[in-house]
Amino acid sequence: WRAVAFLGVAKMGLGRLEEAEGDLVRAVAALERTAGPSSYQIRGPLRFLAEVVRRRGRSVESIGLERRVRTIEVGLFGTADHRDVAATDRRLGIALTEVGGADALAEARLALDRAVAFDRVHRAGLVALGESLLASARLRLRTGDEPARRRAELEEAARIFATRLEPGSTLRREVAAELGR
Repeated sequence: WRAVAFLGVAKMGLGRLEEAEGDLVRAVAALERTAGPSSYQIRGPLRFLAEVVRRRGRSVESIGLERRVRTIEVGLFGTADHRDVAATDRRLGIALTEVGGADALAEARLALDRAVAFDRVHRAGLVALGESLLASARLRLRTGDEPARRRAELEEAARIFATRLEPGSTLRREVAAELGR
């Protein structure tokens, strides 16, 4: 079933989101039965299902899946201070930002602050920190919060991406577009 999940991930990469979701839903259901609903084996496929669902425009549903992934991860790792939990916080923050509303945006701020804080300590100068900073800056744009800090986050993300990614990469283009706003 993990192979079926990886097939879904490959389809997601090709933009075949409906097919990817079908594969991931089947894999998650089977892994829930065979490995358990809070197992290490289900964590990855569930995470990718959350991403596919979000990309298909169902951010509210994605939030529920990301919260479930985070709960599983904290249980498995025994701490929230883990790189995978930080990545889940980033994805959760992105989905919450897309949904909007005062409660969702406040939760997004908490999730993205956790992701940035972890990445600053454990992933300084790496793309993961740049991604967390970009997500945080987008949330600041949405809320109108601290424009100077937003700019600083974008500039730091741009510096990271410039040293880690190819010139035409999607993230480099996205941060440049955000800096132009």
